[in-house]
Amino acid sequence: GYSGFITKDKNGNLMVADYFNRRILKEENDVVKQMFPPPHWLYSASINGFSEYEDDIYYLDPAFGLIFKYDGCHPKPTIVAGIKESKNDGLDAEIVRKWEALKSYHGKENGSEIRFGNIQGMTKYGEELIITDMYRHGIWGFNPKNGKIRVIAGMRSKTNYHYSGFVGNAGLSAS
Repeated sequence: GYSGFITKDKNGNLMVADYFNRRILKEENDVVKQMFPPPHWLYSASINGFSEYEDDIYYLDPAFGLIFKYDGCHPKPTIVAGIKESKNDGLDAEIVRKWEALKSYHGKENGSEIRFGNIQGMTKYGEELIITDMYRHGIWGFNPKNGKIRVIAGMRSKTNYHYSGFVGNAGLSAS
């Protein structure tokens, strides 16, 4: 598949996001294994980035605008933040997502209430997962422990998604 995100786990093992095949690969002692069986593409369409948080792995699905948690106990990752399209009148799902990404997020404090745009990068920083969002042109902070979400940067302009003042269409890293 297409691998756009590479990192090391807390033990120094190489980990790779396999975008199209919806899996995370881990190299340990020269053996590569997948962290979980790839979910059906209607449930999770892609994996673009991920981050370890305590004993769990969180990954983002830019195609559906969702954040998943894999805890190692269940074979299927669970959705922890983001919502899928709320309306589809025969329109292309991508068009609907762009339209919904321009809607207000004011007053929404829980990750399960947010309609992400095109989330691209994720890293753990302090108690939060920091997430870049290309369509909303900004950066989110999501706390997996309590489900709270906040705006860190950008997302102030209600303009066409290509022309806002902050372009968050890249991955990110934090130390």
